[in-house]
Amino acid sequence: MRQKNRELHNSLADNDELLHTLMLYDCNTDLLESLHSRMLTDFNEGLRLLPINDDFNDDLQVFEALKLQIEQLKANPVKPAAPHSDRQIFLLKKHFVQAINLLGKMKYQGDIDQRASDVHRVRLRVNSLMLEVSAYHKQGDDAKEQGDDDSAGRFYKHSKDILSKSDLRFDERNELLKTLARKISTLYSVIRSPDKDKQNAK
Repeated sequence: MRQKNRELHNSLADNDELLHTLMLYDCNTDLLESLHSRMLTDFNEGLRLLPINDDFNDDLQVFEALKLQIEQLKANPVKPAAPHSDRQIFLLKKHFVQAINLLGKMKYQGDIDQRASDVHRVRLRVNSLMLEVSAYHKQGDDAKEQGDDDSAGRFYKHSKDILSKSDLRFDERNELLKTLARKISTLYSVIRSPDKDKQNAK
Protein backbone atom coordinates (compact mmCIF):
# COMPACT_ATOMS: atom_id res chain seq x y z
CA MET A 1 0.00 0.00 0.00
CA ARG A 2 2.86 2.39 0.78
CA GLN A 3 4.26 1.65 -2.66
CA LYS A 4 0.96 2.66 -4.29
CA ASN A 5 0.84 5.84 -2.20
CA ARG A 6 4.38 6.68 -3.29
CA GLU A 7 3.58 6.01 -6.94
CA LEU A 8 0.55 8.30 -6.80
CA HIS A 9 2.57 11.10 -5.16
CA ASN A 10 5.35 10.69 -7.73
CA SER A 11 2.82 10.80 -10.55
CA LEU A 12 1.45 14.08 -9.20
CA ALA A 13 4.96 15.56 -8.96
CA ASP A 14 5.69 14.55 -12.56
CA ASN A 15 2.41 16.02 -13.80
CA ASP A 16 3.01 19.26 -11.90
CA GLU A 17 6.45 19.59 -13.50
CA LEU A 18 5.09 18.77 -16.95
CA LEU A 19 2.31 21.36 -16.79
CA HIS A 20 4.65 24.07 -15.51
CA THR A 21 7.01 23.40 -18.42
CA LEU A 22 4.12 23.71 -20.88
CA MET A 23 2.94 26.92 -19.18
CA LEU A 24 6.41 28.38 -19.62
CA TYR A 25 7.42 27.16 -23.09
CA ASP A 26 4.13 26.47 -24.94
CA CYS A 27 1.48 28.66 -23.25
CA ASN A 28 -1.45 26.97 -25.00
CA THR A 29 -4.30 27.01 -22.50
CA ASP A 30 -6.51 24.63 -24.52
CA LEU A 31 -3.83 21.97 -24.21
CA LEU A 32 -3.18 22.76 -20.56
CA GLU A 33 -6.88 22.45 -19.69
CA SER A 34 -7.15 19.12 -21.53
CA LEU A 35 -4.09 17.67 -19.84
CA HIS A 36 -5.07 19.01 -16.42
CA SER A 37 -8.52 17.42 -16.71
CA ARG A 38 -7.03 14.08 -17.74
CA MET A 39 -4.42 14.15 -14.97
CA LEU A 40 -7.01 15.01 -12.32
CA THR A 41 -9.21 12.13 -13.52
CA ASP A 42 -6.27 9.71 -13.34
CA PHE A 43 -5.38 10.96 -9.87
CA ASN A 44 -8.94 10.54 -8.58
CA GLU A 45 -9.06 7.05 -10.06
CA GLY A 46 -5.87 6.26 -8.16
CA LEU A 47 -7.39 7.57 -4.93
CA ARG A 48 -10.37 5.24 -5.29
CA LEU A 49 -8.02 2.26 -5.04
CA LEU A 50 -6.44 3.47 -1.79
CA PRO A 51 -7.69 3.91 1.79
CA ILE A 52 -8.79 7.41 2.80
CA ASN A 53 -5.64 9.39 3.54
CA ASP A 54 -5.64 13.07 4.58
CA ASP A 55 -2.19 13.47 3.05
CA PHE A 56 -3.81 13.45 -0.38
CA ASN A 57 -5.76 16.62 0.45
CA ASP A 58 -2.55 18.55 -0.12
CA ASP A 59 -2.13 16.82 -3.46
CA LEU A 60 -5.61 17.84 -4.55
CA GLN A 61 -4.72 21.43 -3.63
CA VAL A 62 -1.84 21.18 -6.11
CA PHE A 63 -4.39 20.49 -8.85
CA GLU A 64 -6.46 23.48 -7.71
CA ALA A 65 -3.36 25.69 -7.81
CA LEU A 66 -2.54 24.45 -11.30
CA LYS A 67 -6.10 25.15 -12.46
CA LEU A 68 -5.85 28.70 -11.13
CA GLN A 69 -2.54 29.29 -12.91
CA ILE A 70 -4.02 28.03 -16.18
CA GLU A 71 -6.99 30.39 -15.77
CA GLN A 72 -4.62 33.29 -15.08
CA LEU A 73 -2.62 32.45 -18.21
CA LYS A 74 -5.85 32.32 -20.21
CA ALA A 75 -6.86 35.74 -18.92
CA ASN A 76 -3.38 37.21 -19.47
CA PRO A 77 -1.74 35.42 -22.43
CA VAL A 78 2.05 35.58 -22.75
CA LYS A 79 4.54 34.47 -25.38
CA PRO A 80 6.53 31.27 -24.74
CA ALA A 81 9.76 31.84 -22.86
CA ALA A 82 13.15 31.05 -24.39
CA PRO A 83 15.42 28.44 -22.74
CA HIS A 84 18.84 29.73 -21.69
CA SER A 85 20.73 26.58 -20.72
CA ASP A 86 21.29 23.00 -21.85
CA ARG A 87 19.32 21.77 -18.83
CA GLN A 88 16.31 23.92 -19.72
CA ILE A 89 16.48 22.64 -23.30
CA PHE A 90 16.68 19.05 -22.03
CA LEU A 91 13.66 19.48 -19.74
CA LEU A 92 11.45 21.17 -22.31
CA LYS A 93 12.23 18.47 -24.90
CA LYS A 94 11.57 15.74 -22.34
CA HIS A 95 8.24 17.22 -21.24
CA PHE A 96 7.08 18.05 -24.76
CA VAL A 97 7.64 14.39 -25.72
CA GLN A 98 5.68 13.30 -22.62
CA ALA A 99 2.82 15.63 -23.60
CA ILE A 100 2.85 14.31 -27.18
CA ASN A 101 2.68 10.71 -25.92
CA LEU A 102 -0.11 11.55 -23.48
CA LEU A 103 -2.10 13.22 -26.28
CA GLY A 104 -1.76 10.04 -28.32
CA LYS A 105 -3.12 8.00 -25.43
CA MET A 106 -5.96 10.48 -24.86
CA LYS A 107 -6.92 10.34 -28.55
CA TYR A 108 -6.94 6.53 -28.49
CA GLN A 109 -9.15 6.52 -25.38
CA GLY A 110 -11.54 9.16 -26.74
CA ASP A 111 -10.61 11.91 -24.27
CA ILE A 112 -9.70 14.33 -27.09
CA ASP A 113 -10.74 14.41 -30.74
CA GLN A 114 -8.22 13.47 -33.40
CA ARG A 115 -7.95 16.91 -35.02
CA ALA A 116 -7.24 18.72 -31.73
CA SER A 117 -4.73 16.06 -30.73
CA ASP A 118 -2.93 16.24 -34.08
CA VAL A 119 -2.77 20.05 -34.02
CA HIS A 120 -1.30 20.06 -30.50
CA ARG A 121 1.21 17.33 -31.32
CA VAL A 122 2.49 19.04 -34.47
CA ARG A 123 2.78 22.38 -32.64
CA LEU A 124 4.70 20.80 -29.78
CA ARG A 125 7.15 19.09 -32.16
CA VAL A 126 7.77 22.32 -34.09
CA ASN A 127 8.01 24.46 -30.94
CA SER A 128 10.40 22.02 -29.28
CA LEU A 129 12.68 22.15 -32.32
CA MET A 130 12.47 25.92 -32.74
CA LEU A 131 13.10 26.64 -29.07
CA GLU A 132 16.23 24.50 -29.14
CA VAL A 133 17.45 26.02 -32.42
CA SER A 134 16.71 29.56 -31.21
CA ALA A 135 18.52 28.97 -27.94
CA TYR A 136 21.79 28.00 -29.66
CA HIS A 137 21.30 30.74 -32.26
CA LYS A 138 21.01 33.27 -29.41
CA GLN A 139 24.14 31.88 -27.74
CA GLY A 140 25.92 32.36 -31.06
CA ASP A 141 24.78 35.98 -31.24
CA ASP A 142 25.90 36.56 -27.65
CA ALA A 143 29.32 35.05 -28.31
CA LYS A 144 29.74 37.18 -31.44
CA GLU A 145 28.88 40.35 -29.51
CA GLN A 146 31.58 39.43 -27.00
CA GLY A 147 34.12 39.02 -29.80
CA ASP A 148 34.35 35.23 -29.49
CA ASP A 149 33.95 34.34 -33.16
CA ASP A 150 35.09 30.73 -32.72
CA SER A 151 32.37 29.99 -30.14
CA ALA A 152 29.79 31.92 -32.16
CA GLY A 153 30.56 29.79 -35.21
CA ARG A 154 30.17 26.58 -33.22
CA PHE A 155 26.81 27.69 -31.81
CA TYR A 156 25.53 28.74 -35.23
CA LYS A 157 26.67 25.47 -36.79
CA HIS A 158 25.07 23.41 -34.02
CA SER A 159 21.82 25.35 -34.42
CA LYS A 160 21.88 24.84 -38.21
CA ASP A 161 22.68 21.12 -37.87
CA ILE A 162 19.74 20.54 -35.52
CA LEU A 163 17.37 22.27 -37.91
CA SER A 164 18.67 20.71 -41.12
CA LYS A 165 18.59 17.16 -39.71
CA SER A 166 14.97 17.44 -38.57
CA ASP A 167 12.26 15.89 -40.75
CA LEU A 168 9.84 18.67 -39.78
CA ARG A 169 8.85 21.13 -42.52
CA PHE A 170 7.33 24.54 -41.73
CA ASP A 171 7.32 28.06 -43.15
CA GLU A 172 10.21 29.57 -41.18
CA ARG A 173 12.57 26.64 -41.71
CA ASN A 174 14.24 27.53 -45.01
CA GLU A 175 14.63 31.21 -44.17
CA LEU A 176 16.23 30.39 -40.82
CA LEU A 177 18.62 27.92 -42.46
CA LYS A 178 19.66 30.65 -44.90
CA THR A 179 20.20 33.11 -42.04
CA LEU A 180 22.36 30.66 -40.09
CA ALA A 181 24.35 29.70 -43.20
CA ARG A 182 24.98 33.38 -43.94
CA LYS A 183 26.15 34.06 -40.38
CA ILE A 184 28.46 31.03 -40.44
CA SER A 185 29.92 32.03 -43.81
CA THR A 186 30.48 35.62 -42.69
CA LEU A 187 32.13 34.51 -39.45
CA TYR A 188 34.53 32.07 -41.06
CA SER A 189 35.48 34.56 -43.76
CA VAL A 190 36.42 36.98 -40.95
CA ILE A 191 38.25 34.31 -38.94
CA ARG A 192 40.30 33.26 -41.98
CA SER A 193 40.97 36.77 -43.31
CA PRO A 194 44.60 38.00 -43.60
CA ASP A 195 43.83 40.94 -41.28
CA LYS A 196 42.60 38.50 -38.62
CA ASP A 197 45.81 36.43 -39.00
CA LYS A 198 47.92 39.53 -38.55
CA GLN A 199 46.02 40.47 -35.38
CA ASN A 200 46.50 36.97 -33.98
CA ALA A 201 50.21 37.12 -34.77
CA LYS A 202 50.71 40.30 -32.73
